[in-house]
Amino acid sequence: MKKIIKKIIILSVALLVVVSIELYTNNQRKEDLITIYQAKKDIQENESLTADSYEKLKISKKIFDENMITEPIIGVSKNEIKKGQIVYKSNIDSDILSLENDEVIITILLNIDQANGWDFSILENVDVMIVRDEDFISFDARVYKIFDDKLKEDGIPRYISLIVKRTDSDIYFKNINKSKIFIRKKQLN
Repeated sequence: MKKIIKKIIILSVALLVVVSIELYTNNQRKEDLITIYQAKKDIQENESLTADSYEKLKISKKIFDENMITEPIIGVSKNEIKKGQIVYKSNIDSDILSLENDEVIITILLNIDQANGWDFSILENVDVMIVRDEDFISFDARVYKIFDDKLKEDGIPRYISLIVKRTDSDIYFKNINKSKIFIRKKQLN
């Protein structure tokens, strides 16, 4: 009987040791993981990124790189990112622009002859001119983003995003289908 009690005690201690080791290694595994983000879908260069552009991925801290994002970053992609690809800080232009309360961003489709040959800089002040029949409307804007900014002589339409006052945005959208739009560098007086 003493041998059976001794064996039960030894087996109980051994079981306790095994359970303790298992609990310890499970906790270690949890502590060794870090959450990063990967692309939820294919992302094109210059595409706007929101929290919905990403999905979580847990990886070992041993392979974690400080350039990997650990929270969704709102911004614009600097390059193409494939679905499932880990997203790095260097993939994202996250300089978020703060707008005044009465400012909005509009994106305009223009031909090369409508925009000074696209010789604009980001945040440069420009004049937006709306020509309709013999009417002429002009308002101030700042360049926010230039899409397809490589100068081509073929007159292919390009897009440009501008920061404008909300009232000027309303004027633009009321006249968009009936007018021709021109953008030029701000003229110094």
